[in-house]
Amino acid sequence: MFISIKPSPTLLRFLAYARQPVYYGLKVAVASPMKTTWELFKVNLLSMLGLYILAIIFELIGQLMGIKEPESSAKDEWIFVLGAVIFAPLVEELISRWPLKYSNIGVVMMGLIGFWVIWGNFYEVQGITKTLFWVVFVVGTATIVEIINRGKNQIRNFWSTYFRWIYWTLALIFGLIHLSNYDGSQSSFLVYWPVLCIHQIIMGLLNGYARMRYGFWYGVALHAANNAIPAMLLAVELLTKK
Repeated sequence: MFISIKPSPTLLRFLAYARQPVYYGLKVAVASPMKTTWELFKVNLLSMLGLYILAIIFELIGQLMGIKEPESSAKDEWIFVLGAVIFAPLVEELISRWPLKYSNIGVVMMGLIGFWVIWGNFYEVQGITKTLFWVVFVVGTATIVEIINRGKNQIRNFWSTYFRWIYWTLALIFGLIHLSNYDGSQSSFLVYWPVLCIHQIIMGLLNGYARMRYGFWYGVALHAANNAIPAMLLAVELLTKK
């Protein structure tokens, strides 16, 4: 006798959305936010289960190839625990998911973050002084705001027309950025990259779906709940250390 496991409607809606993303102008009203969040989180738990199975497979591959898995690069583990549950969900959702729903402020924020990252990489370069950095930053901010004000209708049309690519790209970048949380050799990253970032890519897709269908704070709640699991395991390990 076979046991039939029927996929949840939330899972099916998410999978359909991830394949064919649709730009929602308005969020969907829900009768029970807690129940909706839990239904979304169960999809995340399925992804985590798949991650653990994938990790076992790639650990065996790594052992056969004699390659060690990259290790976490976190220095202060207690700060990592607190940041993972409180700071990271809000900041990362603001950067990666809030701009999915077009607004002038969202596009300005994306432009400023990109500008900050680019210039931040040159901050220590000889000749790039703090004064020059801030002058360029202020001028760059004013320029970005002016460009958006002049072309907001074209940008809005672009956003809705190419939304699927924006959705997929932000989820991919969100996942790949998490590779920076680890230290290891080039060969170890080539072998283990699916274990290190595929779950984050799926989470980026899921949180993006939650942000567009239900609202920004659903993505933050999902992100915090996802991070709380490894954070609690690490906290228990730290508390039981002798």
